[in-house]
Amino acid sequence: GDIMPVLEEFLEFCEFDGINPIEPQCMDMGEVKRKYGKRLYIKGNVDITWVIPFGTELEVRKDVRRAIDQGAMDGGYIISESNSFHPNCKFENILTYVDEAKKYGKYPSGKIKAEN
Repeated sequence: GDIMPVLEEFLEFCEFDGINPIEPQCMDMGEVKRKYGKRLYIKGNVDITWVIPFGTELEVRKDVRRAIDQGAMDGGYIISESNSFHPNCKFENILTYVDEAKKYGKYPSGKIKAEN
């Protein structure tokens, strides 16, 4: 769900280092990264609700790239699905997700840097 309205309070009163998962239907991972990326690691955001179960190969690849583009800048991101795999998930799409993450999701020289 959307924890943005209470995330600042959680950070003030609770000790934790990251957010897992971030569901793309509920929260904008780019916004989470901009506001909290220096304080927290971020994990998740590949759409397990629609894209992995029902999407085309191209839609899966695009969603993986979107998640990496929004989350990986300056480090602190672990690519992952937005929830657990379930019986509706197409095995071919899971393989495509892993393939695209391996191809696209590398930190060159250790980090993906924001361009100024």
